Amino acid sequence: MSARYRGRSGGRGRSGRGRGGGGAGALTVRMALNRDLAGRVIGTGGETVKRTQRESGASVLLPRRGEEGDTLISGPTPLSVLSACRAIATQTIDQPGGGFVCACEVAGMTLRATLRRPEGTAAAAEWLFTAAESHPDAAFVAACVGCAAPPVGPALAAQLDDVAFAAGVSAEHLAATSGSGVVYFYAIGHAVGALQAALPSLCDRLCAAALPAREFSAGRAPAEAPAQAEADLEVLLRGRRLEGLSEPEKLALLREAGVMRDRGEGS
Repeated sequence: MSARYRGRSGGRGRSGRGRGGGGAGALTVRMALNRDLAGRVIGTGGETVKRTQRESGASVLLPRRGEEGDTLISGPTPLSVLSACRAIATQTIDQPGGGFVCACEVAGMTLRATLRRPEGTAAAAEWLFTAAESHPDAAFVAACVGCAAPPVGPALAAQLDDVAFAAGVSAEHLAATSGSGVVYFYAIGHAVGALQAALPSLCDRLCAAALPAREFSAGRAPAEAPAQAEADLEVLLRGRRLEGLSEPEKLALLREAGVMRDRGEGS
């Protein structure tokens, strides 16, 4: 069996939106996997790597059996690549705190970063890539946050711009993207420190935005949702408001916006 697999360019993958008005651009990741780790990524009959490609929309290209070389992860969007890297980290990294160094090509630069294994803790920020170089110009990091209703849109984009402005770094080097209940933040160069400092508040913002979705899923309107949560929910609803609507109308509007699902649907 050949150990070389390619994802289809522009595959279906996970739905998601990148941050408007900039961002670090295309992302590819190269990693050196030994035979055991490559076998885990491929799986029996290639089923594991096929599933990773199908669910992420990325291409996972491994060396042919018996050949030396790096594994290359590329895709149509940073979301697809980060989603595939998250799956590969789960497949290959056993010990908490473990990881291995990868070469991340982004914004025309090749940067070294250490791939980590997120544990999938709901509503908590976890690092997927940590900086492998001490020099800030060579740094790349990425974090992921599990969230019921990831609101990557104008509100979060504006907050990222504020973080970049306050830190005096380029907004082009700080970005976010989301899909399938996960928000990814990533940064390069001098924006790395800004993301590391701001990540707790960004995570709190996402949790507040998801609060109305959790309360509606219990079959009741939010009693005293925080003002910021209401503002983020309004962004998700494209300016439409819930006041004056009946409970069935509210639930239908939230489902249409992707804030919540029917109870019978999978997560």
